[in-house]
Amino acid sequence: MPKKSVKNLHTSPIPAQALRHYAKAVNRSIYLAWGLSVLSTLLLITQSWLIAKIIAHWLTQSTTQSFTAEVFLQSLPWLIACLLLRPLLHFFKDQVALNAGLKSTHALRMAVMEKLAQVGAARYQFGSDGSLTNSVIEQCDTLTGYVSRLYLQRLIVVTTPLLLLIAAATQSLMATLILFLTTTAKTDEEARALLAAFKFPFKS
Repeated sequence: MPKKSVKNLHTSPIPAQALRHYAKAVNRSIYLAWGLSVLSTLLLITQSWLIAKIIAHWLTQSTTQSFTAEVFLQSLPWLIACLLLRPLLHFFKDQVALNAGLKSTHALRMAVMEKLAQVGAARYQFGSDGSLTNSVIEQCDTLTGYVSRLYLQRLIVVTTPLLLLIAAATQSLMATLILFLTTTAKTDEEARALLAAFKFPFKS
Protein backbone atom coordinates (compact mmCIF):
# COMPACT_ATOMS: atom_id res chain seq x y z
CA MET A 1 0.00 0.00 0.00
CA PRO A 2 1.49 3.39 -0.97
CA LYS A 3 2.41 5.70 1.88
CA LYS A 4 0.23 8.80 2.13
CA SER A 5 1.79 12.15 2.93
CA VAL A 6 1.27 13.51 6.40
CA LYS A 7 1.09 16.99 4.82
CA ASN A 8 -2.60 16.43 4.15
CA LEU A 9 -3.17 16.18 7.87
CA HIS A 10 -1.56 19.59 8.38
CA THR A 11 -3.56 21.35 5.68
CA SER A 12 -6.95 19.69 6.09
CA PRO A 13 -9.15 21.82 8.34
CA ILE A 14 -11.22 20.38 11.15
CA PRO A 15 -14.83 19.97 9.90
CA ALA A 16 -17.21 22.65 11.12
CA GLN A 17 -19.54 20.00 12.51
CA ALA A 18 -16.75 18.64 14.72
CA LEU A 19 -15.92 22.15 15.91
CA ARG A 20 -19.52 22.78 16.94
CA HIS A 21 -19.78 19.38 18.61
CA TYR A 22 -16.79 19.90 20.90
CA ALA A 23 -17.70 23.55 21.48
CA LYS A 24 -21.16 22.56 22.71
CA ALA A 25 -19.56 20.21 25.22
CA VAL A 26 -18.32 23.26 27.15
CA ASN A 27 -21.47 25.35 26.77
CA ARG A 28 -21.75 25.89 30.53
CA SER A 29 -18.34 27.56 30.69
CA ILE A 30 -19.07 29.60 27.56
CA TYR A 31 -22.34 30.87 29.01
CA LEU A 32 -20.54 31.72 32.26
CA ALA A 33 -17.99 33.77 30.31
CA TRP A 34 -20.86 35.38 28.41
CA GLY A 35 -22.56 36.26 31.70
CA LEU A 36 -19.37 37.92 32.92
CA SER A 37 -19.28 39.91 29.68
CA VAL A 38 -22.88 41.03 30.22
CA LEU A 39 -22.00 42.16 33.76
CA SER A 40 -19.03 44.07 32.38
CA THR A 41 -21.26 45.81 29.86
CA LEU A 42 -23.75 46.74 32.59
CA LEU A 43 -20.90 48.19 34.63
CA LEU A 44 -19.79 50.19 31.58
CA ILE A 45 -23.31 51.58 31.24
CA THR A 46 -23.40 52.42 34.95
CA GLN A 47 -19.99 54.05 34.73
CA SER A 48 -21.09 56.17 31.77
CA TRP A 49 -24.28 57.17 33.57
CA LEU A 50 -22.34 58.25 36.67
CA ILE A 51 -19.93 60.34 34.60
CA ALA A 52 -22.82 61.94 32.71
CA LYS A 53 -24.58 62.65 36.00
CA ILE A 54 -21.50 64.37 37.43
CA ILE A 55 -20.94 66.46 34.29
CA ALA A 56 -24.64 67.42 34.09
CA HIS A 57 -24.53 68.52 37.74
CA TRP A 58 -21.43 70.61 37.13
CA LEU A 59 -23.01 72.24 34.08
CA THR A 60 -26.12 73.06 36.10
CA GLN A 61 -23.99 74.55 38.87
CA SER A 62 -22.03 76.67 36.41
CA THR A 63 -25.24 78.36 35.24
CA THR A 64 -26.55 78.95 38.77
CA GLN A 65 -23.15 79.88 40.21
CA SER A 66 -23.78 77.40 43.04
CA PHE A 67 -20.91 74.95 43.33
CA THR A 68 -21.13 71.88 45.59
CA ALA A 69 -19.29 68.55 45.50
CA GLU A 70 -22.16 66.53 46.93
CA VAL A 71 -23.10 64.67 43.73
CA PHE A 72 -19.45 64.03 42.88
CA LEU A 73 -18.67 62.62 46.33
CA GLN A 74 -21.78 60.44 46.27
CA SER A 75 -20.95 59.04 42.83
CA LEU A 76 -17.20 58.65 43.34
CA PRO A 77 -17.26 55.31 45.28
CA TRP A 78 -19.56 53.74 42.67
CA LEU A 79 -17.42 55.11 39.85
CA ILE A 80 -14.26 53.66 41.39
CA ALA A 81 -16.02 50.33 41.90
CA CYS A 82 -16.96 50.22 38.20
CA LEU A 83 -13.42 51.11 37.14
CA LEU A 84 -11.97 48.34 39.31
CA LEU A 85 -14.55 45.63 38.68
CA ARG A 86 -14.62 45.83 34.87
CA PRO A 87 -10.97 44.73 34.38
CA LEU A 88 -11.50 41.93 36.89
CA LEU A 89 -14.59 40.72 35.05
CA HIS A 90 -12.70 40.83 31.74
CA PHE A 91 -9.86 38.83 33.27
CA PHE A 92 -12.14 36.13 34.67
CA LYS A 93 -14.14 36.04 31.43
CA ASP A 94 -10.96 35.43 29.42
CA GLN A 95 -9.79 32.75 31.86
CA VAL A 96 -13.11 30.91 31.80
CA ALA A 97 -13.24 31.06 28.00
CA LEU A 98 -9.61 29.91 27.70
CA ASN A 99 -10.21 26.98 30.06
CA ALA A 100 -13.27 26.02 28.02
CA GLY A 101 -11.18 26.12 24.84
CA LEU A 102 -8.42 24.01 26.38
CA LYS A 103 -10.95 21.50 27.70
CA SER A 104 -12.60 21.09 24.31
CA THR A 105 -9.19 20.79 22.65
CA HIS A 106 -8.15 18.07 25.08
CA ALA A 107 -11.37 16.15 24.41
CA LEU A 108 -10.85 16.38 20.64
CA ARG A 109 -7.21 15.34 20.92
CA MET A 110 -8.09 12.31 23.03
CA ALA A 111 -10.80 11.30 20.54
CA VAL A 112 -8.38 11.55 17.60
CA MET A 113 -5.68 9.59 19.43
CA GLU A 114 -8.22 6.89 20.29
CA LYS A 115 -9.24 6.61 16.64
CA LEU A 116 -5.61 6.33 15.59
CA ALA A 117 -5.06 3.61 18.17
CA GLN A 118 -8.04 1.70 16.78
CA VAL A 119 -6.56 1.88 13.29
CA GLY A 120 -3.46 0.11 14.54
CA ALA A 121 -0.48 -0.38 12.24
CA ALA A 122 -2.42 1.02 9.28
CA ARG A 123 -1.81 4.50 10.64
CA TYR A 124 1.79 4.32 9.45
CA GLN A 125 0.57 4.96 5.89
CA PHE A 126 0.11 8.57 7.04
CA GLY A 127 3.63 8.86 8.46
CA SER A 128 5.55 8.13 11.61
CA ASP A 129 4.10 8.41 15.10
CA GLY A 130 6.03 11.65 15.60
CA SER A 131 4.54 13.24 12.48
CA LEU A 132 1.07 12.11 13.43
CA THR A 133 1.46 13.49 16.94
CA ASN A 134 2.54 16.88 15.62
CA SER A 135 -0.38 16.92 13.20
CA VAL A 136 -2.87 16.05 15.92
CA ILE A 137 -1.50 18.75 18.24
CA GLU A 138 -1.47 21.45 15.57
CA GLN A 139 -4.92 20.65 14.20
CA CYS A 140 -6.58 20.27 17.59
CA ASP A 141 -5.05 23.44 18.99
CA THR A 142 -7.09 25.47 16.50
CA LEU A 143 -10.17 24.53 18.52
CA THR A 144 -8.91 26.50 21.53
CA GLY A 145 -9.16 29.84 19.75
CA TYR A 146 -12.43 28.89 18.09
CA VAL A 147 -14.13 28.14 21.41
CA SER A 148 -12.51 30.81 23.60
CA ARG A 149 -12.93 33.63 21.06
CA LEU A 150 -15.19 33.05 18.05
CA TYR A 151 -17.75 30.79 19.75
CA LEU A 152 -18.06 33.26 22.63
CA GLN A 153 -18.13 36.36 20.43
CA ARG A 154 -21.25 35.15 18.62
CA LEU A 155 -23.12 35.81 21.88
CA ILE A 156 -21.34 39.01 22.87
CA VAL A 157 -21.88 40.75 19.52
CA VAL A 158 -25.64 40.37 20.02
CA THR A 159 -26.07 41.28 23.69
CA THR A 160 -23.62 44.19 24.00
CA PRO A 161 -25.21 46.44 21.31
CA LEU A 162 -28.67 45.45 22.58
CA LEU A 163 -27.85 46.49 26.15
CA LEU A 164 -26.37 49.77 24.92
CA LEU A 165 -29.49 50.50 22.86
CA ILE A 166 -31.77 49.74 25.82
CA ALA A 167 -29.68 51.99 28.07
CA ALA A 168 -29.78 54.79 25.51
CA ALA A 169 -33.55 54.36 25.07
CA THR A 170 -34.14 55.02 28.78
CA GLN A 171 -32.63 58.48 28.28
CA SER A 172 -33.54 59.45 24.71
CA LEU A 173 -35.40 57.59 22.00
CA MET A 174 -33.98 59.96 19.42
CA ALA A 175 -30.42 59.18 20.51
CA THR A 176 -31.26 55.48 20.34
CA LEU A 177 -32.57 55.88 16.79
CA ILE A 178 -29.43 57.73 15.72
CA LEU A 179 -27.22 55.10 17.37
CA PHE A 180 -29.15 52.28 15.70
CA LEU A 181 -29.06 53.85 12.26
CA THR A 182 -25.38 54.79 12.34
CA THR A 183 -24.19 51.46 13.76
CA THR A 184 -26.14 49.38 11.25
CA ALA A 185 -24.71 51.34 8.33
CA LYS A 186 -21.69 49.85 6.63
CA THR A 187 -20.09 53.16 5.60
CA ASP A 188 -20.19 56.81 6.67
CA GLU A 189 -22.01 57.68 3.46
CA GLU A 190 -24.68 55.08 4.17
CA ALA A 191 -25.12 56.36 7.73
CA ARG A 192 -25.50 59.92 6.44
CA ALA A 193 -28.06 58.79 3.88
CA LEU A 194 -30.07 56.99 6.55
CA LEU A 195 -30.11 60.06 8.77
CA ALA A 196 -31.01 62.28 5.82
CA ALA A 197 -33.96 60.02 5.05
CA PHE A 198 -35.31 60.91 8.49
CA LYS A 199 -34.78 64.61 7.65
CA PHE A 200 -31.95 65.16 10.10
CA PRO A 201 -30.45 68.62 9.44
CA PHE A 202 -26.85 68.78 8.22
CA LYS A 203 -24.64 71.82 8.00
CA SER A 204 -23.40 72.46 4.48
